Amino acid sequence: MLCNMCGESMSIAMTEFPDQPEYNLGLTEVTVNGQYYSTHLLDTNCYQFSLCEKCLRNMFEQFKIKPLIYDSFASSHLSQINWTYEKDKEIYEYQIWREEGGLHQAYLAGKCNAIKNCSNDAVYTIFYEDEFTENSCCETHKKIFERDKFVNFSKFIKNELKIFL
Repeated sequence: MLCNMCGESMSIAMTEFPDQPEYNLGLTEVTVNGQYYSTHLLDTNCYQFSLCEKCLRNMFEQFKIKPLIYDSFASSHLSQINWTYEKDKEIYEYQIWREEGGLHQAYLAGKCNAIKNCSNDAVYTIFYEDEFTENSCCETHKKIFERDKFVNFSKFIKNELKIFL
């Protein structure tokens, strides 16, 4: 399936489960109808299109009124009243930063990588279930990891020292 906006594929293969079918991510095969009093969508015409997640995110950025965001597993959107588009955007930008190598580069530079572009030196290396990771944090951002029961902290381990683990 292709996105009508950018023309890119909306499909993603589940690499962990190769026997599973591909999934289409985004807004797929949506139909909007023009009405009698419509100016922009013609009366009785149906418009069908698909938008990938990246194009949807770009559209959200153009919205004067940002979308309401809530957890689909919550009993109602009202239970997520503290979640904002700004918070969602911050997490999204951090994910993109990680995917583009920002976390790794910060680790190599000995910087905290708990948030995007923290300028503080890394004080701790994060271990998940006793497995070494390149996740590192400063004292200020340690609280991000403290609630995870599988996290252990160690004094920051530089790249050249990780071979001794």
